[in-house]
Amino acid sequence: MTAARRDDAPPGAFGFEVRRASVVYGPRRVLDQVDLAFAPGEVVALVGPSGAGKTTLLRLLNAALAPTEGVVLATGPSGAVQLDRATPRELRALRSRIGFVHQDLALVPNVRVLQNVLHGRLGRQGFVAALRSSLFPSRAEEEAAARLLDRVGIGEKLFQRTDTLSGGQRQRVAIARALYQEPAALLCDEPVSSVDPARARDTVLLLTALAKERGFTLVVSLHDVRLAREFFPRLVALRGGSVWFDRRTAEVRPSELEELYRLERVELLADGS
Repeated sequence: MTAARRDDAPPGAFGFEVRRASVVYGPRRVLDQVDLAFAPGEVVALVGPSGAGKTTLLRLLNAALAPTEGVVLATGPSGAVQLDRATPRELRALRSRIGFVHQDLALVPNVRVLQNVLHGRLGRQGFVAALRSSLFPSRAEEEAAARLLDRVGIGEKLFQRTDTLSGGQRQRVAIARALYQEPAALLCDEPVSSVDPARARDTVLLLTALAKERGFTLVVSLHDVRLAREFFPRLVALRGGSVWFDRRTAEVRPSELEELYRLERVELLADGS
């Protein structure tokens, strides 16, 4: 399966190819012979019950995890790189262009919002430069961070301590940090799991709008199927480590999504949970 470049994708956008990839922990196959492709500039939602393999798939794409079997490729303007065979230099370069919004946000709580945003480019800097940027940011760095925070709706929080913010505000700091990285691809692991429905919708709207505006590839795992259907043109459903379906959203029947999650409830009852 090969990811075709989207006609309106910018030349720097990354795509991904997953070929017969499995991830095995002891007797458990967390992912099982997965074949998927994400075109440069594409916007895709991963759906499925807890434990389906969504987070593991995102970690494969981010090169944070190597497949037990199979191949994972990042496809960029200079060609394809097999992630588990990339040199440390290649991996550093790739990771510096792949943004990741973690489910727990992975922010440093007791520093200013500005510093958390500036951490987005740590992968491109040496230790000394990173330390200098964090402790003594330049005027240009402050202005760049402020523009991103304005774009995500919390520009007034630039100098506030991160641990004083609400959950929704911290979420937006994590998004601004990822954008400061100038990503060619952005991967988000359940980015709205800890906020109310209205804030969740606003956040997903923001992510998809930014992907269109800036042209990066966006792959987001979501539990909320309604948001996935509203904002994403393509759905990839995972269940038990396998691809349940992979289709354009308009072609997915509501009954298929109901069945995807109904089976989880049946299994939980069978297990006595």
